[in-house]
Amino acid sequence: MSAGPTQRILPLGARVQCTDGHGGSVIRLIVEPLARRLTHIVVQDDTVPAVEHLVPAARIAETTHDLVTLDCTQDTLMAIEPYPFAEFEADHIPLVTEHIPPGELAIRRGAQVVAIDGHAGELTAFVVDRASGRISSIVVQLGHWLTKHEQAIPIATVEGIDSDTLYLTLAREEIAALPVMPPRRHYD
Repeated sequence: MSAGPTQRILPLGARVQCTDGHGGSVIRLIVEPLARRLTHIVVQDDTVPAVEHLVPAARIAETTHDLVTLDCTQDTLMAIEPYPFAEFEADHIPLVTEHIPPGELAIRRGAQVVAIDGHAGELTAFVVDRASGRISSIVVQLGHWLTKHEQAIPIATVEGIDSDTLYLTLAREEIAALPVMPPRRHYD
């Protein structure tokens, strides 16, 4: 499966490039599970200590199999609100909060994909519509270390989503019958 001209693949773990240099890496995708729409990416910058930024999907200019290019400078990225932030309560105990819009979920690389008959693989990316952000497919890494490959699975077969697991309406045998994605492709 390849992304058409109106779609892009957003890989988890991809490097992030700003208009003036390296910006960090994508560590989470934020989705509206009911609308099946990507709203934000979480970019971890390279500062020490690292800061995670909640970047609106509208800031994504281009993507490839391992790179997400943003339409902003490094300074603009650093100014975007942090994803998790600490508020201090009584006795100076930090309370760390994920700053996610209400009704949305943060999905990390390696989230488990479960078929109706057991574990199917790990999530590596979403295929989304460039204009609307609607998710058309998930990209799943299947197989063991010698037989690893990626497969695009239609979002319509995802029955449920939480931050660590995507549940499918397919059996593993049905997943195996889907077309295998070619390795190391550029999608845009």
